[in-house]
Amino acid sequence: MQDIEELRTQLGITEWLIMGHSFGGILAVNYAHQFATHVKGLILSNVTLNMFDSFQQQISKGTTILHKPPKKADTEKLELFMESYYEVLISLMEKGLYDTLQFVDVENKKAVDLVDREGLQSDPNFQQFIFSSQEYFQDFTLLTKEISKPVLVIAGEQDYAVGPKHHTSFNFHDQKVKVLRSAHHPYVEDQENFQQALSEFFFGVT
Repeated sequence: MQDIEELRTQLGITEWLIMGHSFGGILAVNYAHQFATHVKGLILSNVTLNMFDSFQQQISKGTTILHKPPKKADTEKLELFMESYYEVLISLMEKGLYDTLQFVDVENKKAVDLVDREGLQSDPNFQQFIFSSQEYFQDFTLLTKEISKPVLVIAGEQDYAVGPKHHTSFNFHDQKVKVLRSAHHPYVEDQENFQQALSEFFFGVT
């Protein structure tokens, strides 16, 4: 959170819109909660605010895809939970099926991979740290009722990375919800409606 706040200070911005995607929703919501006076609004695209819930969604959908019996992972111990998660994840990857959790059309993954290679350069060590840290597996949906700033929530009707209904657990005081015909990456799979949702929200809060 402090890194984001230091960036705002360095840029000389008094108030800004914060946008988070996927796990970035946890960062965005926590920043808005801690630094509310500097937040004009939140844009949350396909975010998880409860990683236990979202990973269980992946486990449940994954076992269905693999034609295996339903499996409820133990959330009491993170290590055991992640063992169950990785068991399903590895099986999906071995069969070339993991991307079906994130894309309606897996061919769209090529566009996301291009961005990763040329710009984002995702750090696998950072992901490993997050996935093994109890701190990030708290239920951050509880913070949503404490945030009064305008919030745009974008969800994908086939987003099994975080869960297509995960956003229904959010309780922001002033939220607009757009469910798009996409999975986890609407900026690739439903660009027109994604851009329209952003534009309407932006002009509504500025």
